[in-house]
Amino acid sequence: MPPPTAPERLTVVVLCRNEADHIEACLQSLVDSDFDFADRGEIVVVDGRSEDGTRAKVAAFANRFPYVRLVDNPAKVTPAAFNLGIQHSRSDAILFVGAHATYASDYVRRCFEGLQANPEADVMGGLLGVKTDGTAWSEAISVATTHRVVTGNASHRTSVADSKIRRVDAVFGGCFRIRVFEKHGMFHPRLTRAQDREYFRRLKRADATVLLDPTIRCNYKPRGTFASYVQWSFRGAYWLEIAHRFVDTPLRSLRNFLPAGLLANVVLLLLVSAASGLGSATAVLTMPLLLYALLICGFAVQQAWRTGNPNVGLILAALVPAIHLSYGGGTIVGFCHRLIRGDDVSAPPALVRANASTEPSSIHSAPQRVA
Repeated sequence: MPPPTAPERLTVVVLCRNEADHIEACLQSLVDSDFDFADRGEIVVVDGRSEDGTRAKVAAFANRFPYVRLVDNPAKVTPAAFNLGIQHSRSDAILFVGAHATYASDYVRRCFEGLQANPEADVMGGLLGVKTDGTAWSEAISVATTHRVVTGNASHRTSVADSKIRRVDAVFGGCFRIRVFEKHGMFHPRLTRAQDREYFRRLKRADATVLLDPTIRCNYKPRGTFASYVQWSFRGAYWLEIAHRFVDTPLRSLRNFLPAGLLANVVLLLLVSAASGLGSATAVLTMPLLLYALLICGFAVQQAWRTGNPNVGLILAALVPAIHLSYGGGTIVGFCHRLIRGDDVSAPPALVRANASTEPSSIHSAPQRVA
């Protein structure tokens, strides 16, 4: 087969809902970039019917820049936003970005040119960074979002020692050739969360080529509170399990079960201690928790020393166990929910462009809710 032609145009799809505090900074970073949108691309903002003024701010950008468009997402969920962005694209490459981040002036261009320069690549992307403001909380969140102790071996989150482009399982956002969606379908509309993970796993099963350039980075603004971050962790694990009700793509790895094992150890230790007091069983169950506590304490001290801020270590000493335990709880609750409700696997929708004579209703309708 002849080599694939290099993409000539790019659609940047911005996913958002109620992002009035962030959408202007996001769009400004895109229109200020060194990519020539006027001649080679467009920005499509897919909004989930925001109620906080987000749409008015997008409209203001659309009035100033003719290559900015607003697409309505009546389903108000992320997979529908992904699919609407694909469907309304007028290009042969699509770059997904989030409204909660800002992008370096060369981010869009380098993602696009990386796809052009590597004809074997189906997807090109970079690393997710966290924007810090000098506070201990933002420094701690930056560590928690990008360090292997917290996130495992996710290549697009953890730091990479060199700048070599490499093949990986997933990237943040990602610049996709349109042929990917023509061949493998679009995002599964019933996955309120984990839809991007499922899609990259689908591509991995098909031996598609996903490339990571560690020198391409974006700055993500993290959640503002301890509780919201822990809740986000729980929901991520819960939906990773629930996703298996609807798709036959294997999504889990060993690192996804470790937090559940930690939580089970804690619960079992409490039950055994309450039933029999101190004994050999209690000692056996206590040992892995002590090792875990030493690991977290050592990690917290290391990060406090690295940042020069003891408060960073104190926050991480509390935040990391909370993230792990909440993730473990989400895994267990999601697994039990799936066992009770049973599986209802369906295929993802095929690609149909918005200018086609028919449009798949599954793109516009809300996914079935999990009862």
